[in-house]
Amino acid sequence: GVRSVEEEVVVAQGYTVDLLVQHADFGPLAVEVDGPHHFLSEGSRRPTGATQLKRRQLRSSGLRLVSLPYWELNELQAQPRRGRDDLRVCSA
Repeated sequence: GVRSVEEEVVVAQGYTVDLLVQHADFGPLAVEVDGPHHFLSEGSRRPTGATQLKRRQLRSSGLRLVSLPYWELNELQAQPRRGRDDLRVCSA
């Protein structure tokens, strides 16, 4: 199960991640909530070069990474009960 969840954590690679979940079975899991500034333009679903680089470097270090783009977060928030349940499943 989940041992701990920390917000705004600087990891060994020098990057800040939005959430760092310590899981007993899977080890550390970084969660990034990617707002519109992580994408090339408004309405674009293509990440910027800086966002792609960060993702590659975090993954190449062995850290598990989940990126949650803002449009998916908006969909979860539009259905508050379902959203809370989905996030609970992700952290289990």
